[in-house]
Amino acid sequence: MSRKFIDDDEVVSFLSANPGATVIDVQKHIGATINGVRTKLRKMVVARVVESKRINGCNHYQLLENTAVFGSPNQALLNSLLGRVQQRRVSL
Repeated sequence: MSRKFIDDDEVVSFLSANPGATVIDVQKHIGATINGVRTKLRKMVVARVVESKRINGCNHYQLLENTAVFGSPNQALLNSLLGRVQQRRVSL
């Protein structure tokens, strides 16, 4: 299997439609290597985008509630920054 860039938005959209998915489920949908998907999901857990629950020796992933609204952590940051700018424009 060739190397593939794993897009955060693609993982987020899959997990929003399939909460409780395993690494293998995400890997089959995206088409990347299992190690690549596992690493991406670990980074997303550390970034507080995804939460992991261990059930019967297997990690199941789902989105955190605040991420489902924004779509991705980058989008959440952009929305918060735009909210600050718009508030300042109104007050001037």
